[in-house]
Amino acid sequence: MSRYGAAGALWAILARADKSGINTDAKDSHGRTPLSWAGRGGDETIVRLLLDRGANADAVDNKGRTPLSYAAETWHVAVVRLLLDRGAHSEAVDNKGRTPLSYAAETGHVAVVLLLLDRGAHSEAVDNKGRTPLSYAAETGHVAVVLLLFDRGANADAVDNEGRTPLSYAAETGHVAVVLLLFDRGARIEAADRERRTPLSYAAAKGHEDVVRLLLDRGAHSEAADKEGRTSVLLAAENGHETVMWLLFDRGANADAADKEGRTPLSWAAARGHKAVVRLLLDLGAHSEAADKEGRTSLLLAAENGHEAVVRLLLDRGAHSEAADKEGRTPLSWAAACTTRMDLGSRVRDIDHPHNHALRDYNMQLMLLEQSNKARLIRARLGHEAVVGLLLDRGANADAADKEGRTPLSWAAAKGNEIVVRLLLDRGANADAVDNEGQTPLSYAAENRHETIVRLLLDRGANAGAMDKEGRRPLAQAAVRLLQFHGAQPPTTMSP
Repeated sequence: MSRYGAAGALWAILARADKSGINTDAKDSHGRTPLSWAGRGGDETIVRLLLDRGANADAVDNKGRTPLSYAAETWHVAVVRLLLDRGAHSEAVDNKGRTPLSYAAETGHVAVVLLLLDRGAHSEAVDNKGRTPLSYAAETGHVAVVLLLFDRGANADAVDNEGRTPLSYAAETGHVAVVLLLFDRGARIEAADRERRTPLSYAAAKGHEDVVRLLLDRGAHSEAADKEGRTSVLLAAENGHETVMWLLFDRGANADAADKEGRTPLSWAAARGHKAVVRLLLDLGAHSEAADKEGRTSLLLAAENGHEAVVRLLLDRGAHSEAADKEGRTPLSWAAACTTRMDLGSRVRDIDHPHNHALRDYNMQLMLLEQSNKARLIRARLGHEAVVGLLLDRGANADAADKEGRTPLSWAAAKGNEIVVRLLLDRGANADAVDNEGQTPLSYAAENRHETIVRLLLDRGANAGAMDKEGRRPLAQAAVRLLQFHGAQPPTTMSP
């Protein structure tokens, strides 16, 4: 039906409203009236018809929003004017504390903003988060709205409940023109929020090169640290923003600056797999063996997260493949203990058949993962397997035990990573290595119901009769787990 046809049909219905008892303010399950929907849709004719029939211009829905709030958000200036002419409250506040002006400023319609201001809307009205219309306009980059709000007295340094200013939001979203306008109105370049994050740190974290350059040119402190001790260069390194890092280094940023956890830019970049940033930091002399408070080196973090290219680069630059953390765990130990709990074959089958029966033996919720997430998990597992192979090729000790006495094979068996278990066994890992609790790789595989790995270890000569400190044998553990999985109640005690 055309717009005019719809209006005609509505007029015909409303013409009989008095006789038929039709309520023009009837609400749906969202608490919205016909006028609310018409206001959002921007149909001035229908809005006028409803108002002429007594519809409440300030009817509030379940979110506390009025027809004017929706019309202002969706740029319908004629409808906004009509609602205001019919008495709609320009300062109506919804459940979030937001006014029609707040929404109009965020979406950037200058004519609507101007009309609301002319009808008495307060340019400094704050919502439940302490944010002003200027804060939203700055975040979304609407230059004309920002200028208009300044002309009506908006405060360039208004601070919200998180301690953030309009400059902080504009810097984070990369709006250079708005940043310049805020500077011209006296915005404080070093204004820090409750986390002690500055506009520069937000811009650096998001990789906005032009904003970072502008802030540095205006005197922003490149080494300012937040509550976690993290500087702008740390945040840029974590997120892989190589060009931003060059800008910061040109202004004196420290390539080895450590946060409160002892982590450096190299540590963050390696953990996230940003090879180009890792290379840049190494070229600038970053200390590749620097360890954080947990004793973790950049190599260990890269290995733990399965970043083969970064592991290779660090090894090529002399990183120590056996450097252990405070728990005595090496890069190989962490790479072997990949925590994504499905074997590769099951993952591939799951992608082809989302409800494959093979998933029954694993976390059933993995069936609910989106396709992209499944692909990410596959890449993660492949990365860890490649890292294990690379570390072994570079001489890593396949039987290096941590402080609990656990070897890489023990961790891989417990986590169900068949390919890594096979790799380690092929490189001579001890299938019967015993940890401090007397447990072996076989007992961990049995305890966690990794049937394929149990068979593999037995095929490679693992001792099924070995007992842990509690006198349990691996096959007994496997039987208990199997009974529990199928709903049976195993005996509370079992003879060894």
